[in-house]
Amino acid sequence: MNKEEIINKIERKTSNYYINIAKEYLEQYGQFSRFEKAILSELISLRIEKHYSIEECFFYISQEYNVNCKKIIFDTIVKAIKMPTIQSKFLFWTNKDEVIFHCLNILKNQVVEIAYTGKRVNTDDTTKKIERMQEQYHNIPVVDIMKELSNKSIEIIRKLCIKLENKVYTEYEFDILEGEVSDYYIYEGMTEEEKSVVKSLNGTGVAQEEVTEVLNEMYKISEKHGF
Repeated sequence: MNKEEIINKIERKTSNYYINIAKEYLEQYGQFSRFEKAILSELISLRIEKHYSIEECFFYISQEYNVNCKKIIFDTIVKAIKMPTIQSKFLFWTNKDEVIFHCLNILKNQVVEIAYTGKRVNTDDTTKKIERMQEQYHNIPVVDIMKELSNKSIEIIRKLCIKLENKVYTEYEFDILEGEVSDYYIYEGMTEEEKSVVKSLNGTGVAQEEVTEVLNEMYKISEKHGF
């Protein structure tokens, strides 16, 4: 699908309450293209309605529309951090996953507040809520990784030379692990430019189908814990 086809497909989801609110909310940001607004609207809706983690949103949207969702969102967030509604301190963060997480959750929480109150919330109040959520995200152990992953998935992850610790992971640690696995993921329709940033499976003894299996298993774990 080209960009216009993707926009039209997302815009046809008129029955999706949160997509509609997100679309209206994002209209105020002229920095975003129609395509970026459509992808963001879909992602915000998945975060709210399906309780998908950010990595799960990237995985779903990439498969659904044959795009590199993570790259699209990161490029969009580069614009977002210049918006007045995003705290300037975000500019000093060097970890792109951290920047993506915080900015997307500020946008998501704005949409949630509009859905429940019908009006935009105070950005400072939203930021405080995000900070509390971030504290929990980083510090509360949730996933007993060695018990919840299958032996097969553990073996595949180790073949990819991704570190696994025998402990209970926080949501943040689990998202990082999911991101490390998704670095090897190739979907149908991926361009050569997009494939160039995907890590090679050569010499790992792992097939692309096995990477997909692990990501699907991690999605089920995230769903179980309500990430």
